[in-house]
Amino acid sequence: LTLTLCCLLAVGLTACGEKPAPAPNPDPSEETGGNTQIPNPMVAYENAEFPDFSLTGYPDRDGMKPTGFYLIGGTLAQIDYENATLRCAAKTEETEDISGIFYNDPKESELTVGHSYCNGLIFITVKEYAEGTVALWDGCEGDYTYSLWLPGQTAEAAKELIEEFAASVHVEAT
Repeated sequence: LTLTLCCLLAVGLTACGEKPAPAPNPDPSEETGGNTQIPNPMVAYENAEFPDFSLTGYPDRDGMKPTGFYLIGGTLAQIDYENATLRCAAKTEETEDISGIFYNDPKESELTVGHSYCNGLIFITVKEYAEGTVALWDGCEGDYTYSLWLPGQTAEAAKELIEEFAASVHVEAT
């Protein structure tokens, strides 16, 4: 009986074993797609002057120096900082949250700040997650939308920085 059970177990394990990987095609050009690569949608720039617009008024001071400038998919501008990410895109009917941050159940609040460029009010939606805080707002003219991701910061700790960005960042057409 023991011998029979051991044989059945061995046969069962053999049947459940992994299938060998298929042999690679020696001529990859025959495969679908061949050697085609997908281009990186994130293009680095030396500064915030992008093909269709420039971002100005963003913080560039001790403790808040940009570390990278990017245009993503030809439409979404991004400025990276050591502890923050600012994004900007032209506002369309489909444009809502451009932050790319979609955690569950944020604690939402709102801020209002005067803008130094257009002398108007900016209404900011602040979403606090366990992972950090996102601020979302539209520009004075309503034609651009912005997001600011502050990883590891609470909404209260990030309030002054959010107000600084929202009160000064704006787009100039090129």
